[in-house]
Amino acid sequence: VPNPSRLFLAERSLGVPGSVVLSTIEGSRPILVEVQALVTAATFGNARRTANGFDPQRLPLLLAVLDKRAGLSLATDDVFVNVAGGMRVDEPAADLAVVAAIVSSLRNRPAAADLVLFGEVGLAGEVRAASQAALRVREAAQLGFGRVVVPDGNVAAGDVPDAMQITEVRTVADAIDAVI
Repeated sequence: VPNPSRLFLAERSLGVPGSVVLSTIEGSRPILVEVQALVTAATFGNARRTANGFDPQRLPLLLAVLDKRAGLSLATDDVFVNVAGGMRVDEPAADLAVVAAIVSSLRNRPAAADLVLFGEVGLAGEVRAASQAALRVREAAQLGFGRVVVPDGNVAAGDVPDAMQITEVRTVADAIDAVI
């Protein structure tokens, strides 16, 4: 496959709440994938947390960070997360995209269609740097994306294509404000 990112994004629906694009690294190659989330009121006693293509043990951690650090309670909501196309993303840099997709679905507001995200979310609500940031940003620019949300200080100015708008964030709350 000449460009796996195009393959993974081929069936992406634009303007849909709960859908964002993640720039991930597979081996040494950047790949853009769609991260989807659906947040809905729990219909039975305990709220469910389901993740496909993303670490299911990490999902409750991210929901706890959203509750404690961003004031978004999801205790009574079912939360479903999916990485479209059957891709499995194991790196912590997927955290920020998962959080953005969840908040987008919760608020029923779509993220911008030309937006890409990456960054690890820490327990204090901070957004931590990801490896090979410049490579991730260049892949997004090559596929026509115009905006990228990254951890603060993770991308040097010389690494950014001219047409790309970089939004640097320090916390989950900053990222939510920048995306949704």
